[in-house]
Amino acid sequence: MVSSVREKPDRIAQLLAPHAGVAADYPGWLRWVLRPANAHDSRPLFDLMLDGVRRGEYDGHEHELFLATYNLADHNSGWAVELIEAYWAGRPGAIPDDPAESIPALDLREHTAIKLIIKAGDGAPREFVDRVLPYLIRVLEREALELEGHTRASSYFPYLRTRDDTHHFDAGSALMSAARHALRVVVAEADEVPDALTQLAAINDHAAQWLLYESLVVSTTPPCPSMPPVSSSDPGGSSPVTTHGRCGSWLRLSQGRSLRRRWRGSKLPSLSFGRSGRIVTPAQLRMRS
Repeated sequence: MVSSVREKPDRIAQLLAPHAGVAADYPGWLRWVLRPANAHDSRPLFDLMLDGVRRGEYDGHEHELFLATYNLADHNSGWAVELIEAYWAGRPGAIPDDPAESIPALDLREHTAIKLIIKAGDGAPREFVDRVLPYLIRVLEREALELEGHTRASSYFPYLRTRDDTHHFDAGSALMSAARHALRVVVAEADEVPDALTQLAAINDHAAQWLLYESLVVSTTPPCPSMPPVSSSDPGGSSPVTTHGRCGSWLRLSQGRSLRRRWRGSKLPSLSFGRSGRIVTPAQLRMRS
């Protein structure tokens, strides 16, 4: 089987499928056969891998899993997103019920896994938002309950990096950076506020607010001189903050940040701008009080 898996991956999948989840030795067979395979060459073989991941048959064997899929995102970013969803969200106990328990998958430091995450977010941003972001939101909501309103750095995502930084310490950092990039793509083309942004705005957590703000930041261009300034009052009740309109549908913030104005009929609940022009969300206001 191992010697033929690259030439006849679909046939190998047919031979393995009847034993999936049944034979006691099947997890070892699966990992051994898939190690030299090109996962992107066969959907039936890839489905066997996904099912094995969801059953926990790669737990403790992450090096084998991500080494076997190191170039998956180069060939099919959508399949890479499915693998990320299966490993981080689909396994038994992916998010422990006890808030005191850690989430080891976020601390994973497999270089091939981190590269897979970043490439998947770049290559299939919409699929990443649809499949992986709900998992991150669940983790962030869990952390918000654990923090109980205290403002401190995220314990699950301590390494929040800028998108231009290609080095990530662990999978959690890579997931947040990939989500940041994917959300920017979705936000830039959305005709109304994506549900994910409303969910993030309501989470009383530092990492959630970082992801929300960063997803709304887009590259700036010189302001359009023909458009008048637009004022937005500060939630603290002091001086108003002036932002400047730009050509097209952009709104430029005083710090040089900008965000879409195409959401004319709907907006994030109570979203406003602080003195520096930074976005202030309801959760941030609660953390200040």
